[in-house]
Parts: sequence; structure tokens; C-alpha cells
Amino acid sequence: MKDGLVRITDTERHAVVAVAVILFLGQRAGAGDVPRSTLRRRLNEIYASRTGAEGDMERIEAATLRLLEGPRLPEQRGMIFASLVRAYANSKEKQPAKMAHYCMEALKHPLDLVGKLRMYSYWVDAIIMLAGEVRDPEEFATLRRRAMSPCLDGLRLVLENQSAGNYGPLPAVSRFHYIGSTSDPGYQEMRKRHEKQMAARKKAELQNELVFREWVFVRQCAVLYAREPRATEELQRLARDKLGDEGAVEELVEAARLVREGKILRRPKSDDRERGGRLKTPEEPKPAQSVPIELEPVPAGRVDVEPRMREAVAFLLPTWTLVALSACGVALLGVGVWLLWKRES
Repeated sequence: MKDGLVRITDTERHAVVAVAVILFLGQRAGAGDVPRSTLRRRLNEIYASRTGAEGDMERIEAATLRLLEGPRLPEQRGMIFASLVRAYANSKEKQPAKMAHYCMEALKHPLDLVGKLRMYSYWVDAIIMLAGEVRDPEEFATLRRRAMSPCLDGLRLVLENQSAGNYGPLPAVSRFHYIGSTSDPGYQEMRKRHEKQMAARKKAELQNELVFREWVFVRQCAVLYAREPRATEELQRLARDKLGDEGAVEELVEAARLVREGKILRRPKSDDRERGGRLKTPEEPKPAQSVPIELEPVPAGRVDVEPRMREAVAFLLPTWTLVALSACGVALLGVGVWLLWKRES
């Protein structure tokens, strides 16, 4: 100590920097990188706690929004807002203004393809609910134009990712059970086959979901423009600007006409889509036929073990990382304090 100042050596300075870096990494590991499964489980618990009583949604909303406190990854914030939208959409307390607001908040954050489509659909539903209470034609026309933006955005997203025009069967997935070294050729072969089957099934599930979502968006547009005042030219202009597909534009106009006549839209077969006619009447789309999961026999001499260990590791790894980094930070901080005390003495 000289002139009332404590002189810090390079070693002590480096120790302080190391402590700061480790504590920062620990905060990231513990706060921002919470497993998606953990957050999803908590959101599902809040959603399942709904009672339907008057004012219950205020409690659900407050509990859900509390999960935004502290550092959160953008994907996690999107999950939280999307869960709140689902709660309002399935609540007896219809609050379309809040529902639309949280849809817009969710879409500001990264969501998967299906998540985006659901938010667009819920957003349109909210505006349709608001429009249902409107009797003034001009006010309704304004709301209708507002609804067309998310409706056509969602439909465009569907058409950009869709590769099939009708529901298809879901490929079977075979489970495999293997106890032994992960470097064994038998294990590697079974794992590759399982991953290939899972990828094919997920792709088929996504395409079926896109088929359903296209039907939803087309029906929403048709419901809006089947109501007076008629605005066929406006529908054509908005759809042409958003979709850039003249065939899709004509389908929307035709769908509005069918709904106006009291008919029900349905999904056609693949050969109908190839001929350009994707909207027919009077049936609604039916759910896909799911192929049961096949179970492979356990190899001789092997023990059937459920693959729960990887889930446990995925859940505990961020927690142990936080504990380890925090312990290292505390230890280095103690060393730094001890070095400063030695210098002063």
C-alpha cells in the first residue's frame, strides 16, 4: 500500500477478470439456457390449472408473464407468449384484443413453422371475433382488411413449404433397444435406421399439418369476404400482392362464393390438386390415418431398457454446469481476496 492506494499485480488482475467471466458464463447457463422441456412443462402446468371461473384468466396471464422475468432466450420468450395465446383462445373469457396482442408479441420472436402458422391463425380468429360484434359496414370492412394481413401471411408460409395437396399416411417408426458400446456396428446401423424413420415420420406429420393449415386460412379468408359488403376486387388485389399466385387468388374468390352460398369447404385428393382444383364441397378434411409404431424384438442376450437416461442428462446438465461454474467463481474470488489481504499485510 502506498499513498493510501492498494497496488494490484497482474496475477491478481487476471484472477478478478477470470472470476467475472466465470460468473457471467454461469448466469448464461443457469438463466438463459433452461431446457425447452422444462419451460414447456411449466407452461403446460399453468395452462392445465385453468378453472373456468370468472377472472381466472387474469391469474393465468400473470403466472405466464412471470416466466419472462430474468434473462430468457428469444425462443423461450416466443414459447411463453404462444402459450398465453393458446390459453386465451381456449378460454370462456373471450378477449380478442389481448389474444391478438399476444399473437403479435409471439411472432416477434423465433418460432418453428407450425408455431408461426398457429399464431397467424389465432390472430385472424381474434379479429373475426371483433368483427362479429360490428354492425357498421365501414368499420367491418376496416377490420376485414386488417385480418387479411396475417391470414395471407400464414397462407403464403403454408404454400412455400407445402409439397402435398392432401393428407398422407404416417410412416411407421421402429423402436430399438441396445445395451453395449455405441461404437458397435450393430448399434450404429439400428440408430441410423431409427433416425431415418423418425425424419420421414416428422416430414409426413408436417405436411399433414400444412394441409390442414391451408384449409384453415382459406376458410378464414372466405368467411370474411362472404359477408357484406362484398369486396371481391379487394380480395383479389390483396391476395395477388401477398401470394403472387393467380391460381391461389382464384381459389380464395371461389371459396368466398361457396361460403356465401352456405357450402362447406373440404380438401380434395392429390390428382385434383394437380388439375388445379384444391377446394371442393361439401366435406371437411379428415384426420390422417396414423400407422402404429412397430416394436422390434430385443436382441438375444440384451436387456430391454427404456431410453430415459438421455432425458435425465439433458435436464440436469445445465444445472450441474451452473453449480460447477459458480463453485469455480467463488473459489477464484476467495483466492483474489486472499491475495489482496496478503498484499495489504
